[in-house]
Amino acid sequence: MQPLGDPHEHIQLLSRMGQTLGLDLPTAFTEGQINSDDWAEMVLACRGCTITEQCHQWLDHMDRMEEAPTRRAPTACRNGHRLSHLHSLLQEKVS
Repeated sequence: MQPLGDPHEHIQLLSRMGQTLGLDLPTAFTEGQINSDDWAEMVLACRGCTITEQCHQWLDHMDRMEEAPTRRAPTACRNGHRLSHLHSLLQEKVS
């Protein structure tokens, strides 16, 4: 079994992924769209990722794009489905 990655690095990656996808994860937490269990599961999933360097590269690439970023995480993102679902929930709330 692979050891889990550094928690601080993965919290930063998860937050950065959320920002890139147009999500404010801390606000989603304070407003109740995600709870502490959801957040812990997302961080744990991220820490178990084996392609952290690819995630950094993808996020760096997205930062350099002039157009609005995509609203989908990379296919290999272990939180991609959750982030996409959360984005949909927040969009429904705005509508």
